[in-house]
Amino acid sequence: MRTSREYLSHAKLRKINKEMLVYVLYGTNKRAKNAKKKAKDYFFKYGFFPYDYAKCYMDMEARYYKYKEIILSILKPSAIHRVVFSFSHKPDEVRYFLYFDLGTGKAHSPINSPDDYPDLDVVEIEELSLNLVPNEELASPQFIRMIVELIESGDFEVDDDLKEHLR
Repeated sequence: MRTSREYLSHAKLRKINKEMLVYVLYGTNKRAKNAKKKAKDYFFKYGFFPYDYAKCYMDMEARYYKYKEIILSILKPSAIHRVVFSFSHKPDEVRYFLYFDLGTGKAHSPINSPDDYPDLDVVEIEELSLNLVPNEELASPQFIRMIVELIESGDFEVDDDLKEHLR
């Protein structure tokens, strides 16, 4: 969880580049999924949610997904990702996501209807490529918050490699 000096110095100068954003997006999403898994683990281990522990992890999951939405809010989606979920006991379910392609990293965010985005093509993607990184190498919570606060303030600069992906 040690953030590189290069990323820290960029952030302190209020600059964000594509590599940093991918690093933070991946770390944010992975931390949200880890919190979700921890809450489920309490359920399977104890047969119920011990309220304090589960609530803590559910709050953490919600916080990290909120951070992800804030980060994605400055990016321009490249398409709408259509996913069909098949179930043996009920009809197939179709879900739609805004799809963000940053070259080295990809992300998606759920939406209610593709009709809200008529200028984007609907695509089916086999699988989002995962940048599998051990938990020790994820962006630290402090660095994630630092980038989110920069984005929320609107007082930041972006490197040229990121400008084409901005809204």
